[in-house]
Amino acid sequence: MTRLLKLFNIKPGENVPVFILFTYFFFFGAMITTGKTARNTYFLNHFDTSYLPLMFMGVAGAVTLTAVIYTRLSKRMGLIPLTSVSGIFFALTLILLQFRLEGRFIPVLYVTIDVIVTVMSIQFWILAGGVFNSRQAKRLFGLILSASPIASIMIGSGIPPFVSQFGTRYLLICSAVFILCCVFMAQLAKPYFSQAATAQRSPERQSKRPSFLDGYMKTIAVATGSSAIVIVIVEYQFLIISSRSFPSESELAGFFGLFYAITGVISLFIQVFLTGWILTKFGILPGMLVLPTGLSIGSVAILFSPLLASALIARTSDQVTKFTINKTSVELLWLPVAPERKQGAKLFIDGTIKTGLEGLVGVMIFVSLKFLNTQDATLMPILSIVSLSAGAIWIMTTFRLKKGYVSQLMSALEKRRLDFGQGGYSRSLDTTDRDIISTIERILNSDNEAQQISALQLIENLSVTPWRKTLNRLFKESSPFVQEKILSMADESPEIIPDEELLAIIDAQGTLATKALVIAGKRHLAEAIPAMTNCLENPESHPSDIRAAAATAILLIDDGPQALAQSTLEKMLTDGDEASNIIALNMLVDVPSMLDDAKLSTFLQSDSIKIRDTALQVAEKRKSLKLIPAIASSLKSPQTAGQARRVMKSYPKDEAVSVLTEMLGEPEIAPSLKLEVIRSL
Repeated sequence: MTRLLKLFNIKPGENVPVFILFTYFFFFGAMITTGKTARNTYFLNHFDTSYLPLMFMGVAGAVTLTAVIYTRLSKRMGLIPLTSVSGIFFALTLILLQFRLEGRFIPVLYVTIDVIVTVMSIQFWILAGGVFNSRQAKRLFGLILSASPIASIMIGSGIPPFVSQFGTRYLLICSAVFILCCVFMAQLAKPYFSQAATAQRSPERQSKRPSFLDGYMKTIAVATGSSAIVIVIVEYQFLIISSRSFPSESELAGFFGLFYAITGVISLFIQVFLTGWILTKFGILPGMLVLPTGLSIGSVAILFSPLLASALIARTSDQVTKFTINKTSVELLWLPVAPERKQGAKLFIDGTIKTGLEGLVGVMIFVSLKFLNTQDATLMPILSIVSLSAGAIWIMTTFRLKKGYVSQLMSALEKRRLDFGQGGYSRSLDTTDRDIISTIERILNSDNEAQQISALQLIENLSVTPWRKTLNRLFKESSPFVQEKILSMADESPEIIPDEELLAIIDAQGTLATKALVIAGKRHLAEAIPAMTNCLENPESHPSDIRAAAATAILLIDDGPQALAQSTLEKMLTDGDEASNIIALNMLVDVPSMLDDAKLSTFLQSDSIKIRDTALQVAEKRKSLKLIPAIASSLKSPQTAGQARRVMKSYPKDEAVSVLTEMLGEPEIAPSLKLEVIRSL
């Protein structure tokens, strides 16, 4: 079991929620497979197929209406209760429809399936976003997403024998059972779900007007709209050609089941092996081009030969890439957009524009068939031409989007407003994304020092390997301010600043020597011990910060004059001089053996604001629960109250709340401190 967890990069405490969400998404994929197989089979075999285009309009209208109702209900109910209520309602609806599948109830089923898929998809992603944070999502969502194609493979391949044995009528019962299984899994996920985590991601108001779309988002809207036109036409052609090729109800249901199974296998392969590799190796542009290119090839095939094989080319391209590489690429487009603008714009583009155009295409096809008396033989090539035209717009817009993405990304990086926590497939800054790497590279190579510092701050906690050559050059050529920032990032990165350069900085005894000495200690550079020893043995020739750094480095290396290093730091820590105390405190962050929790607590309650401020910085890095009462005591001073609250936020919430609650219960607590405690709570 341990090996399996390591294989999938699942960390301690994540295995249970991962299993729950994986199983949840498996049942969701199973519901889609059986539900869409049933609705397509019933409609194409028992209803006038000329009304199929109206189903696209019906789906658009029903989804829009459902979104309005669902939004109102979500304000009154929590996610888990709403998931349970809606799931039970959907399951009962499918069971009731199963016994009335004739006449007008067949198109009702067609629309209902899409409404169920839309609502359950939203619920799953909100739940997943509340269970895992953005960094966990980056590691785990790929595994969880693979559950759907696995369900398509298993359930889809089982549909042909199931239908031959029991007929198609029980497929909806299976769908209802899968929905109830999803409800059960949502209940199991409840203990791991943080309502607050999702609440802060959802703005209370969404703009309903398109006026908030800038040029970049308008380009996204054009790409989304043109893709909606192509996908609707391809789906219509596929369904019509399939119904002609398999006139028998059981044969048609078996074909759809086999189709979903095969496309599930391909989707799983793409998701696991190709999506990450393509985006890492070639960037976002190829990822966005895969789907429109495949659909265009299929449309060309249908134009010249409207047979099942041609329709399969187009529909398979849609089925296997839409929710794998294309979905990932499209979500990346929203990465540079400011959070306050993203939600409303995304809702308008993916909702109003996309569903509206899908419905419009459906109406146009229906009018052509019913009122213009266009024959199928004539309509098919016309639709292919329309699809190819929309596909051409889609592809051309994709090239514009690539340029806009890089431009927006660079602007977002410069202004430090990237949103890494939004959405179901949320991402942290990816140091394997070629476009992100090149954008940061351009900022680092600019002549604007403020932008350089901004980029350095952005990548300081990430792997800086992609920019090692640029950082090394900057360190040699830039101002001391930039050099100091790069040096602070080079603790464990000799490829940025090699050991020999570090030793040269120490020998020069310049402004960067203090940091260089500590880094040399962390790297265990024994070659630097003579210079460090010299600093300690000749205190009159070296300032206190250099001596403190040299002593810290010797203790980190665990070699050289250990006793002298300890006595030097101990003296600076206890001699009563504020400046010396602060220097020693800063250095002893990396040597907790000389600054235990009891000593640090004393400094946290010092009369000196500067010492308390420095001690709070050390406590934030130390993360010792024993320090929480002393940290809370800093709330009494207005100068340190803000930082004390920030430091406590980095500690376990339950522990911090417990300490603050106890403070409120103390009878002698000052009114001003009581107010700060309440504010902190």
